[in-house]
Amino acid sequence: MNRIDLLHLIRAACDVLDVDEVVVFASQAARARTVVGACPEAHDLRVSKLCAFRTKDLEFVGALTAARVVSADTLRQRLDTVPDTDLLTVTRVQGWLAPLPDAG
Repeated sequence: MNRIDLLHLIRAACDVLDVDEVVVFASQAARARTVVGACPEAHDLRVSKLCAFRTKDLEFVGALTAARVVSADTLRQRLDTVPDTDLLTVTRVQGWLAPLPDAG
């Protein structure tokens, strides 16, 4: 896959997921190869971790929320935008987010 193909793939994934904020880092690696990495917006990434609902992810998101790196309010809003999420997952994550304080 070349750089153009990768960028097309990233754009297509963003369209499917209705994501409009992606940070792309690129650098020239050895032997004239281009290395590209994409970083989703902080809340989008954390909501995906909450949907996975692994202990390590819950601890990570909890720490970031406590440190005010991410907002519980924004996480609640983004949860409603995650496509193809089953009711059990949404209910679990809503229950986990419920005791977290609102911003402000």
